Amino acid sequence: MKTWLKVVLIALLCGAVLMIAGFAAGGRTNVYFDNRKLQIDDGVGDKVSQLNIDAIREIQIDVSAARIEIVQGDSYGYETESYRQASRIVSSFENGRLVVEQKSTGFWGQIGWNFNLHFDRVTVYLPADANLDNVSIRTSAGDVRIGSLSAQNADLHATAGAIHIEHITAPNLSLTATTGSIRVDDLVVTESLKAKVTAGELRLSGTASGDIDVSNVTGEVRLDGDFSGRINVSNTTGEIRINDRKGKEAFTMSISCTVGDLRVNGQKVSSGTYGDGPNKLTASATTGELQLNFGAN
Repeated sequence: MKTWLKVVLIALLCGAVLMIAGFAAGGRTNVYFDNRKLQIDDGVGDKVSQLNIDAIREIQIDVSAARIEIVQGDSYGYETESYRQASRIVSSFENGRLVVEQKSTGFWGQIGWNFNLHFDRVTVYLPADANLDNVSIRTSAGDVRIGSLSAQNADLHATAGAIHIEHITAPNLSLTATTGSIRVDDLVVTESLKAKVTAGELRLSGTASGDIDVSNVTGEVRLDGDFSGRINVSNTTGEIRINDRKGKEAFTMSISCTVGDLRVNGQKVSSGTYGDGPNKLTASATTGELQLNFGAN
């Protein structure tokens, strides 16, 4: 048997043993190793609440598994909730910079059983008029949800989870989801927009100008609104649908579809270059339909 398979089987066996130990100890929900010693607790969790603090100018969140939310509040503040003893959330706030990280106890701390239905959480509260310098959010597992955000630069990355933003204003915006969806209901971008999904749905609505790069490997891509500048949209397996409020005369289009229909304002066309407008649109679909609708409300 290969070495890596043996390691996986041993880890699964350890997890099963710890699960049984937890239930045998009275239905305890959190069973784990700490310094190679077996620990059993109720998984109540640690909560940190810092409200009515000074203005937040920068957010840096880097966690392995947590749900992250940015919501509107009356003042600046943040809260964290940790339910997994093997990996606790730690935070600091100094000189307008909020840093949130997840600290692991190492290899042994990852071998355990957590039957707690609670999920680690990070919640940031911003007043309606907040305008931040930089926002960086990275999570390996968990969703990112933002009600409203205004920042000069925003970089959001979810490895396994969804990114959902109701409204965002940022000259520079970067969104990445490996396994999961990206959805932005209302965006305002003036310099650079990058959005990439590997497997999932990608939907962007609003106004963006400058350098725009949108790509997916497997799943739908949809853009609704007003997009100007250099626009590059690609999809390997799945549909691309672009609904732009401007007329098609505003674009120089280089469009291609290897397997599937290619339509402009409902009319079937061939791959090629069309128009001589000031905005450069490149759209390509390998397997799937490509639909471009201009003058759409």
